[in-house]
Amino acid sequence: MIFQYVKNKQQSLQSALNLAKVVFVAIMAFSLSGCFLFDDGTKEGFTINGVFDGDDNTVLPTCDVNSLNNQLFIIRNEGVSFRDNPESGALVMSMAGQCFARNTESGWNRFDFVSPELNDWDDATGFVYHVNTNLTGLYVQSLLKVKKPNGDIVYKFDTGTEPDFIPLSQLFIWRKVDFVRPPIEPGEEVLAVHIRVFVPDTAFTGPEAVIKIDQVVKTE
Repeated sequence: MIFQYVKNKQQSLQSALNLAKVVFVAIMAFSLSGCFLFDDGTKEGFTINGVFDGDDNTVLPTCDVNSLNNQLFIIRNEGVSFRDNPESGALVMSMAGQCFARNTESGWNRFDFVSPELNDWDDATGFVYHVNTNLTGLYVQSLLKVKKPNGDIVYKFDTGTEPDFIPLSQLFIWRKVDFVRPPIEPGEEVLAVHIRVFVPDTAFTGPEAVIKIDQVVKTE
């Protein structure tokens, strides 16, 4: 009798665990709509589209895009939610290699982190993300790549009249950055998120020097 009781309890516990797994998967599927958590071990389509000379579109001839993206990877057991989820991950760019230029005209190397094409962000009022680095003197700038009703492609900055540059003044600390979308025009289509990271020419570079990005999430 006691063995049957234990067996029934085990079956009940297993059923509860199976249900919990189903609920967890459903929650994760819901939460992943409109956000990039980097917890699945992949870069989730994010790339770096070049190294630029400061705030203009002059491409620095340090290395090609493929070589640059080889320095972009996912690190596990890391990220904003690490304490709650030890399996969490973060997007990391290593500053090792030859993809960093000294003595640029502007004094800055700009690395543009770009999301994959977005399918469900047209109603977004903005987005948030977290960035972490062990380099000094860095700034970040947020943009949305938008397709206007007439087909023109534009890059929209924050709601301010001037591009917003956010200093990363604290090292090894996850800094939350908020982007508020300018007034939405009817028929606009959001194509991608751009996160620009400005690194001074004087920055320390090497295998230990990294820039990390995590939890890029749209706001509604």
